[in-house]
Amino acid sequence: WKLYAENIRDSYHATLLHLFGLDHHSLVFERSTRQESLTDGQPAKVVNGILKKPGSLTDEEFDEVRRHVETGVALLQELGGFSAMVHRLVRSHHERLDRSGYPDAAGPDDLPLDVRILAVCDVYDALISTRVYREAWPHERALALLREGAGTQFDARCVDALRVVLARERGEALAVAV
Repeated sequence: WKLYAENIRDSYHATLLHLFGLDHHSLVFERSTRQESLTDGQPAKVVNGILKKPGSLTDEEFDEVRRHVETGVALLQELGGFSAMVHRLVRSHHERLDRSGYPDAAGPDDLPLDVRILAVCDVYDALISTRVYREAWPHERALALLREGAGTQFDARCVDALRVVLARERGEALAVAV
């Protein structure tokens, strides 16, 4: 997991943390001050090499990609100085409410709000970003996928909050249900 302070995912993540009244200042500070150490690690290069491969991943490659969260936590521990919140976010950002995520198949009782927020932001960012194996999705298609998973894979409050933040940023009017 790359910790880019100016990544779109991180911008939305910090905004949503703020909207929900959670600490977002220490997260942004840790990301911006420790970025170089985390992005130069060999484990990240291995996963990035796999992710840049055109075509389908083998089972072994997919297992390697799934291990990136554990590798990321180990790197944080080795470097030291990161908060428990950052450790939790790195480990759990691929978890889903319906227990379909990884590495722990954690469920709703095990996923704090900050993890739920990052999961939504991370998926949105991944979908709207171009990958070697596919073009970037349009904003509307990415939001539709998140809405489909709201309440099962993703916390519906987080999906709604992201929708509001994105609409405000894009200057769109929101339809309000009465």
